[in-house]
Amino acid sequence: MFAEFFLTPEALIEALELDQPEPMSNLLDCFFPRRSCSPALLCKLGGEEWVQSTSQRVARTDSRFLHDVMSLFGRLSEDACVSRPPVKRDREDESEWIRAGLQSHKSAPFERIVVSSASQPPQQCGEGATTFLSDEFWEDYGVTRQVDRTIEGQKRVLTAICCHSDWLLLRMPQIRGGSDDEIVTVKQVIELANNLPDGFRKTSIDVHICLQEKIPEARLVGNVKSELLPFVKKGIEIDLTVWPEKHFINREIIGGEFARQSDGKKPRPRWRITMQHVAVGKRKESAGRDSANEWSIHPRNVAHNRYEEIKADSASRSFRITGSKDK
Repeated sequence: MFAEFFLTPEALIEALELDQPEPMSNLLDCFFPRRSCSPALLCKLGGEEWVQSTSQRVARTDSRFLHDVMSLFGRLSEDACVSRPPVKRDREDESEWIRAGLQSHKSAPFERIVVSSASQPPQQCGEGATTFLSDEFWEDYGVTRQVDRTIEGQKRVLTAICCHSDWLLLRMPQIRGGSDDEIVTVKQVIELANNLPDGFRKTSIDVHICLQEKIPEARLVGNVKSELLPFVKKGIEIDLTVWPEKHFINREIIGGEFARQSDGKKPRPRWRITMQHVAVGKRKESAGRDSANEWSIHPRNVAHNRYEEIKADSASRSFRITGSKDK
């Protein structure tokens, strides 16, 4: 569920050619699965550098399939790709792309760096193109995924959405103002989103909580602010939105980009994740509890409709947490 992959230009071309004379069906299933949303993102490392390098290789593919290959490559670039800061490369061969991928992986991990059959996949984070397209490989990357209720268990799922979102909306109903409830996951998201290396996005975050029985609003807001402030760096603002008691019960994260328009920037939802449970600290969970914890990713239109529904509801009150010093 929701994993970011980097394919070297050579690996992408090999993946496109593996199914000839019916090319591309495997890649279509990976990034545009039928009747479902995609759990995968394709990284354009360096943005236009990767696009240009890959386009040159695409243009040299078998002329019988060139139109179809170019069409899929355009669709991937527009609908399934995210960009990372460029990494300096000295050459245009695959080994240099692998080296660049490893360097980017060190700053913010990919799920996998995928290479062609001509190269050796990097240990631990590498994969060959043939394996990448196999049904067995994708068994672990469904729309729904079992996630451990630990900070480390959640990290793989949250990293991609934090790396590639201009803004995030987090809704956590069980935050009571202490340090070992669902605020633990909120802190993790803030850290992942706003402690990335230079060149990555800095994310605007809106945290939604509900009033709790027998806890006055002023005390709840004050305690939550105190818990979150140490995680808010200078120049970062966190909006805290408080809803009536039990106004919502489901945990969810909605994220996206800022679309530039003539009247300014407008939030454009791109992904939504719903969670049965989230990490709440070091307290022990009962045996077998993690196996029942499913996280699900929803299609873009669902994310958009849900975001508009939340924003249209006027029952909330908002507060702001502003970082006042470097951390």
